[in-house]
Amino acid sequence: MKRPIAYKFHDSDKADAEAWFLLQSNLDAAHKSIIEVIEINKHLDFKSVRPPDDLSVIHIEALFVYAVTMYLRSFATGKRLRLRIEEVPRISKTDLNTHENIRGLRNKHFAHAVSDEHEGAHIYLIVGRETKQKLGFDCYTSHLVCEGMPELRRFERLVLKVLKHVQIMGRLSADKLSRKFFGPAAKWTSCQYRLPLPKNRPTS
Repeated sequence: MKRPIAYKFHDSDKADAEAWFLLQSNLDAAHKSIIEVIEINKHLDFKSVRPPDDLSVIHIEALFVYAVTMYLRSFATGKRLRLRIEEVPRISKTDLNTHENIRGLRNKHFAHAVSDEHEGAHIYLIVGRETKQKLGFDCYTSHLVCEGMPELRRFERLVLKVLKHVQIMGRLSADKLSRKFFGPAAKWTSCQYRLPLPKNRPTS
């Protein structure tokens, strides 16, 4: 039996389902990154600062920045589907505050001009404790790595709520596409056909 062929096709319901699946992928990546940050950061439990050569802390920062980026990408304008945080079921006032805090952190620290609140360099004059003799200077730089543990856990719960909403919407959209091609009783779960990864599998 010859191997089935995968080919591209154009359909508005297909485009909707693809958009939901992309949102789901982004949010799933954000959620996994936050979980990893929480696991690594359990022993810190504060807004940590790092020396530039501390690779373990740079790892935490990279994961956190990635989580923030992938989460907020789901709310970006100019896409076929744009999430609105107010439309997500069971969103609380705390969730809304967390959402705005994450957006502000992205805008003020990660994406645009960095505020003095989140990083700085401090030069200290070092003197003898008893003699008060000037010994030299020391420079200490501070840099926000990630939010503290309570904020991280609130962020994780928020992302999970949004992810579950997107999963439901994506499944409904994919079921609609399935019914169009395979009949009124069709569902996405029964219509999925996983081809082995060939060299010529479509990538876009």
